[in-house]
Amino acid sequence: EEQEEAERVTEEKRIEAEERAAAKALKEQEEEERIAEEEQRKEAERIEAEEKTAAKAREEKEEAERVAEEERRKEAERIEAEEKAAAKAREEQEEVERIEAQEHAAAKAREEKEEAERVAEEERRKETERIEAQEKAAVKACDEQEDSDRVAEEERIEAEERAAEKDRDEQEEAERIEVEEKAAVKAREEQEEAERVAAEERIEAEERAAAKARE
Repeated sequence: EEQEEAERVTEEKRIEAEERAAAKALKEQEEEERIAEEEQRKEAERIEAEEKTAAKAREEKEEAERVAEEERRKEAERIEAEEKAAAKAREEQEEVERIEAQEHAAAKAREEKEEAERVAEEERRKETERIEAQEKAAVKACDEQEDSDRVAEEERIEAEERAAEKDRDEQEEAERIEVEEKAAVKAREEQEEAERVAAEERIEAEERAAAKARE
């Protein structure tokens, strides 16, 4: 009986030891599984964080490229605007020069026409005087005095007419010069305004680019 009791007790202890060993092994396995699962979770989080970082980097790169493209577009638009303004200023200057050339040619034509009329008038006057001189030679002395007075009056009237014609020519020349000066001043003001607007737009673009770079 003691032998059997001893064997039973030994068997119970062996079974308990096996159960404790099995429980310990199970616990260790569960701990290993938990650690493995934790490692997997951390690895998944690391991969997710790397993907988010990569996605953010791509977004920032795309945003930087978009901003750079926008800046290039604005710069191209600014250059185009400056070129258009310069072309417009050149066209206006050419138009002013063309008008001045036309006015100069017209004034020269008027002067030549007036000179031709003056010469013709002078020739007619000389012919008239020659005829009158011939007629005066055939009249009496008293008539010669009257004719002399009449010729002097005609010459005075003609001198007054020539003086009035000269005044009109000078007035027309002064008006033409004033028109040319006003056109030149207007062209310069428009050129300066175009250059000022272009410079302001360029400075604004540079300030925006600098502010973006600082951000």
